[in-house]
Amino acid sequence: MPKHDLSSLTQQLKELQAGSGISCLRDSVQAAISLEFATIPPYLAAMWSVRDPTDRVRSTIRGIVLEEMLHMGLACNLLAGLGGYPDFTASVPSYPGALPGSVHPSLVVKLSRLTPDQLSCFMEIEFPSNKPIGLVDDPSFPTIGDFYSELLKAFERINPPLDRSRQREIWIASDKLFVIESIEEVRRAIDTIRKQGEGSSESPEETEGELAHYYQFREVFAGAEFVQDVTTQQWSHTGRVIEFPQVWPMADIPSGGYSDDAVHDNTVKGLLIEFDETYSEMLRQLESVWRDPNAPFGNYENGDPVGTMLQLEQTAKSLMQKERPDQRGNYGPCFRYRTKS
Repeated sequence: MPKHDLSSLTQQLKELQAGSGISCLRDSVQAAISLEFATIPPYLAAMWSVRDPTDRVRSTIRGIVLEEMLHMGLACNLLAGLGGYPDFTASVPSYPGALPGSVHPSLVVKLSRLTPDQLSCFMEIEFPSNKPIGLVDDPSFPTIGDFYSELLKAFERINPPLDRSRQREIWIASDKLFVIESIEEVRRAIDTIRKQGEGSSESPEETEGELAHYYQFREVFAGAEFVQDVTTQQWSHTGRVIEFPQVWPMADIPSGGYSDDAVHDNTVKGLLIEFDETYSEMLRQLESVWRDPNAPFGNYENGDPVGTMLQLEQTAKSLMQKERPDQRGNYGPCFRYRTKS
């Protein structure tokens, strides 16, 4: 069984006793990091495919991406607090493929333009551990929320010391990535991740007036806002209409991405290489952030992963406007890791 299989780790977390299990906690938090990161490339590809940069749906996905970055950062702080080092380059997610950790084992996640099918995939990723409000569906798979619930219980039982020396603080949009030194802060971090992704059993909102990710994606899929009736208190898609945006006709990225030999347009080939190299450098920079407390982070200096990530968008959008020779859609970013030459 893979080292970071979430079903296996969830069972191990249930069996951990106070005073033991730091290694399992580290493995589990690294699994959380890999899982949070794996959602970001498909969300970015869908967001970048929206033609109008001011479109409401694009802004919605952008907000979700920023919160996924916060979740990943909180998990990295947890791992650094346990004495570990976040890994981004040894297990880069591959698309199309399964999510890391064998969560939602039948779900295939691909890199694609924004489509109803892709939104359906995103809803499966963010599926609440309690059944979604307004639906009768029950998941037949272990959810991300289930895993985080057991991770928190294990932290509470073991109560490990948490070192702050390699943890980082930064504002990510309106949320703060904070240092985690106590069980109360562990609880706050995991509650933030769970509520922003799936809401709670009582409400679809992460905070008042702000829907969790699952319900934000479902609004776009349904084409209407998810609102609560003031009389019955029931939630339903009876709010304002949400128009599906115009998107660039990016074709689904093939398994392994576009090979250099298969692309004969030198401009496209150059864009594909440029994107992968920039993406790869960003991953290496992210690893440096939690290894070296003096590494740049969020200040857009040379070597800063936030600034490097911003460079990816223009290259991706240039690819999405290049038609494939088979006329079956346009090219798009492959999110492949290239070792430094």
